[in-house]
Amino acid sequence: MNFRFLLFILTLLTVASFAETTLTTDTPKCNASFNDSTNVRVLDALNRPIPGAGVTASFQYTGSVGVDGKGTFHTIGPFITNSSGITHLYIKNTETSESKVDCKINISATIANTTGKIIQYANAHGDPVDVQVNVYPILFYVRDQRNSPIQNAKISVGTMDGNIGETGYAVLYAPVGRVSYLVSYLDGKQTGSLNITGDTTYAAVLSYHSISVDIVDDSGSPLPASIFIFNKSTQLGPDGHYSMPDVFGNEIQFSATYKGVTKDITMFPEVENTTRVVFDFHSPTIANVTQIPTEGTVRLFVTVFDPGAYPSGVDPSTIEISYRTESGTEFTEWTKASAYALSKDNFAVDFPFFAPNSIVKFKIDASDREGNKATVSGSFTVVPPTAPAANNTITPPQPDKPGSDDYTILYLAGGVVIILLIALVVLRMKKGGD
Repeated sequence: MNFRFLLFILTLLTVASFAETTLTTDTPKCNASFNDSTNVRVLDALNRPIPGAGVTASFQYTGSVGVDGKGTFHTIGPFITNSSGITHLYIKNTETSESKVDCKINISATIANTTGKIIQYANAHGDPVDVQVNVYPILFYVRDQRNSPIQNAKISVGTMDGNIGETGYAVLYAPVGRVSYLVSYLDGKQTGSLNITGDTTYAAVLSYHSISVDIVDDSGSPLPASIFIFNKSTQLGPDGHYSMPDVFGNEIQFSATYKGVTKDITMFPEVENTTRVVFDFHSPTIANVTQIPTEGTVRLFVTVFDPGAYPSGVDPSTIEISYRTESGTEFTEWTKASAYALSKDNFAVDFPFFAPNSIVKFKIDASDREGNKATVSGSFTVVPPTAPAANNTITPPQPDKPGSDDYTILYLAGGVVIILLIALVVLRMKKGGD
């Protein structure tokens, strides 16, 4: 036998043997209709047990049925880990044919919306099976301004929720990065964010304050409204007043209802612990509607204001002016014109050209910021333009210019004065010589 051929055959046998060994090592076999019972331990980023994690397992239930004969797979769970980070799984496979058995078990563990995964094979793993999730613990304290724990306060960090017990703190988990948090107690709330880089300890302080609420209408008169606060509805008296001492939280949320209208209010007691809730039931006022002719058009002026001590204010976007023209029995369709602001509460609209003596009817609508609406209707007649006044400009009389004779007299008088001055100087010089 050729030596090279023999060496080739031995090489093929060696490779085949190695491949079989590798297949056997990487893909463990299991018996048909297997059962697997195991504990799963969930660990954090530093391999410490995580209580409260959810564990699921996906595995083949049977290989005889299913889409394209690929078998039916089941997912069980989630099962919640105990204080030691452990939960128990029981896996049952009913496939009787060895050739159709899939021994793979996919195990997932999730906490704080973060998942760790591992693949094991039936009856070919240790106990417990460890699954690592890349999260870190947050030791979250909630206290009042006297540093006393606030029991039963609720905490949300990222996607996790917790409650403060007798210890005054709760342990939650989060992945690396910035996460938001919410602390609430009754209707008091505090929000913020934490930057998670590893194990984190944070203390939230919910200060308590006294609060005062007055419910009035837009004229300042008290309203006997109802108020829903601290998970309780309270009917107020005629004074429309509500107060409460020792209220926890930097944000206090409540709702006030009167005559079917409800307002949601948020107070920030550290900044301002009193608030006034105003119900505006009065429409704005439309007044001083005047028009003046311009060159070929008509301009309409109108004043719109919201009266009262605490008005909600006019909503300029709601001011609408519609018009149409009438001539005998004929009239045009209603058309809208755009109003524009001249100053606070004062608006104007420019109409297009109207034929002389046309009758123009108009409607003005306006609402305040709480939806109370006012409407005013009116009309005017387009006055024909008057003829321009005649030009009666009179040129004012101009002062007379001095004539040539006047200049001659002036020259002669000046010459006489000069001669007299010269003579006087000569006379004095002679006397001085004598």
